[in-house]
Amino acid sequence: MNIRNISHLTLLMVLGVMSLLTASCGNSMRSKHTVEDSVTFANKEVTSQSSFVKSNDDTCQVRVIANISYPQKYRDSADIKKLQQLYAQVVLDASGDSLSLSDVMNSYATAYLDLNAPSQEEMEQNEAADGDDFDGVGVSSYEATINVTPIYNKNGIVTFCKEEIIKKDNRVTLRQHHYYNFDLEAMALIVTNRLFKSSSINDICQLLKDKLIAQNNVKNEDELNELGYYNLPNLSVTNNFFFTDRGITWSYEPNELAINAVGEPQISLDYTTLEPYCLDNSIIDKL
Repeated sequence: MNIRNISHLTLLMVLGVMSLLTASCGNSMRSKHTVEDSVTFANKEVTSQSSFVKSNDDTCQVRVIANISYPQKYRDSADIKKLQQLYAQVVLDASGDSLSLSDVMNSYATAYLDLNAPSQEEMEQNEAADGDDFDGVGVSSYEATINVTPIYNKNGIVTFCKEEIIKKDNRVTLRQHHYYNFDLEAMALIVTNRLFKSSSINDICQLLKDKLIAQNNVKNEDELNELGYYNLPNLSVTNNFFFTDRGITWSYEPNELAINAVGEPQISLDYTTLEPYCLDNSIIDKL
């Protein structure tokens, strides 16, 4: 073998070793949030129902249906237990951590009914105030459907959406969504004061207003008012938001910013826009 061939072989060996070292370094420096860290989910449906006699002696049927997607697996048994307890407290409104997630889910529909379903008097008063085909005796059926689903599950974050749909006599009278974001490393609910500097909240609020104006193709807040956005002075950087691949989207309940006919306004700001307002080591740095 001549010198040129030996030199060429040596070069190939050096390149191969460097390639292995680079791969090794890449693995050691890779984000701790890998595919293996993602949460897996299971589903459970629970229902509860009751009834009351109206003033005309007819019966009003009240029913709650809850379709719950919940965290079933994550890393190890200790981590999934922490996540399930946090989920039960925040998303399913459980008090304390003495009950298992299974117990909380089994009783969720009944607890929701006890807390939220209107009484006969409330039902009839609400119908009278609405003036919608009110016959003096209220509606014959009230149904609440709660759907809890995961909508984001990456980068060490999992987000759940809780949709609540209220029907009276099979007519949808309310539909609203609440969002819950969890930091899987800290095992904590992600709220705005863990993302942004307190001194920046007013600036972010103005960005949200500007984006709302732009996405409605109007020139100013007065024109937004004409579209039904009657409560713009109270637009705020709330905790009802969710993460996407591009940024953060804030969602506002019906009648929070605008008339009910507008629905639930959603306003998105991309991560690049939000970056100057973030706290040091904010979880947004990982996205």
